Amino acid sequence: IDMFRLLTGNRAMQMYVIAGVSDKIASQVVRQAAISTLVFGIVIGNYEFSGTFSLIKILPTILLLFYGSHLAGKYGTKKALVQWSAISIVCAVLMIGFMAVIDPTSVSINPVTTGLFIVLYLAYMCCSNVVSSCTNAMVPDIVDYELYRTGSFLPGTVGTLYSLIDELISSSADTILALCLTLIGYVSVQPQPGDACTSSVFWMTMFLWMGLPILGWLCTLIAMKWYPLDKEKKWLFKPIVKAGDEVGPSAWLGEVEENHQPLKIMVPFQLTGTYKVKSIVEEGEYTIEDTVAVLTDKEGNDIPVNMIQKWPVKKAMVNYAEKPRPYKLLETGVRVIDTLNPIVE
Repeated sequence: IDMFRLLTGNRAMQMYVIAGVSDKIASQVVRQAAISTLVFGIVIGNYEFSGTFSLIKILPTILLLFYGSHLAGKYGTKKALVQWSAISIVCAVLMIGFMAVIDPTSVSINPVTTGLFIVLYLAYMCCSNVVSSCTNAMVPDIVDYELYRTGSFLPGTVGTLYSLIDELISSSADTILALCLTLIGYVSVQPQPGDACTSSVFWMTMFLWMGLPILGWLCTLIAMKWYPLDKEKKWLFKPIVKAGDEVGPSAWLGEVEENHQPLKIMVPFQLTGTYKVKSIVEEGEYTIEDTVAVLTDKEGNDIPVNMIQKWPVKKAMVNYAEKPRPYKLLETGVRVIDTLNPIVE
């Protein structure tokens, strides 16, 4: 019942499935050994070159993954996914054009074409990996959205449902590859290094290698049009203080209701001393990046405040009048917890 309700009522989950599964089918096809044989063994004509290239791409891919994760955290997963999907499409189109214009057999021989091929393919691989990481990063947002929408916390159900649909649809990757190979004459045998690179073989290779991923990213871009979780979503903000009030760090400025719970919008924790509320917005709908209040310090400097609160995880909170200390064991009644992992209250 939870799975059915999640799939039929949660728009974010629906778009996540479309984006993730369409990319997964393409990646499953591209990772088949037959694709490497077609690209490097037949079109380029030097299968050993694929092994050398695999070593080159490791470090740039890791570095760009870190950069892509940083952008996803800064601008939001949806915006990052849209941007990197578009960049990946551009890289794939450039690669197809590059391979169509040059003599592909010169890729492993001519230093110029080798360098251009490596740059284009590295850009393509790095961007496609960032897209995959952005797609996976949607899961926590979808879990929170389902909690906000229905009050049900279903992290396991979200993961299980996606895995089930992913396995069912991704299993068609072998069928897609087999049908495409059949169309270019590989009915009873697999492509082998050294086979003739005819026009039909070349273009089918380009379709399987770069064309299918492009279709997957186009599906992602279309799905993101209806993905509801981004920083442009507006929330009903209700002010608590008024202009002229004096406030300090962690003081309540207003509240926003989420999942039927009032969440307090506070003065940033990293500030010190007292501040005067110069202005605060009226009750209404605002994005989390909109300025909802302006504070003035003793020197007359204005400090804008929005609904985003950032605080380092490993830095202790100090904005409290008194910190209650635990004074007795919390008995859960579960022997494993009470014995091996006692909790105090």
